[in-house]
Amino acid sequence: MKSIKIYDSIVQQSSYKPYFNLLSVIIYPILEEISFRLPLTNFNVRNFKISFSVFSGLLISFLLVDSLWWPSTNFAFFLIEIFYILVLSCIVFILLNYKRDAFVNLKKRWNQKPNIIFYSSATLFAFMHIFNLDLDIYDVIFLPLILLPFFIFGISFGYVRIRLGLTYSILLHMIINGLVLGLRELG
Repeated sequence: MKSIKIYDSIVQQSSYKPYFNLLSVIIYPILEEISFRLPLTNFNVRNFKISFSVFSGLLISFLLVDSLWWPSTNFAFFLIEIFYILVLSCIVFILLNYKRDAFVNLKKRWNQKPNIIFYSSATLFAFMHIFNLDLDIYDVIFLPLILLPFFIFGISFGYVRIRLGLTYSILLHMIINGLVLGLRELG
């Protein structure tokens, strides 16, 4: 429990704000777009492995946040946060390389149901943002309404990914996050 207190105290410090902004506007949009939008076109084993690995790295690092070691300096904290995500992603990627046969059936089903894949990706994207929210038990009833903007963003980023490419969905995601942080600073 000590590390979660350290994590929370560092994130709340105003001297951590530039690192938090860099994570929120640059790093996380890249990682999230790779996680949720990279495999939205016709099934490609390499893209799926990369996407699943980065998603797993993000999820595991968020779930294990109070079990991990966190440094007390802001810059080191920023680097360690990225390091954990990348190391966990690499471990998952290596493990996926041992399961080559598992992707044959997935490819067939993936290409048959593109709408299900698309909306599932947007839904998962919305649910992953629960980690960003400070929710009480009383907020659970409003969870669909709270997550609706994230779902709409997931659909929008997915549409841009399919029509224009991954680079444009990353840029749109960066712009949206930058606007949200900028508006938060004004308020």
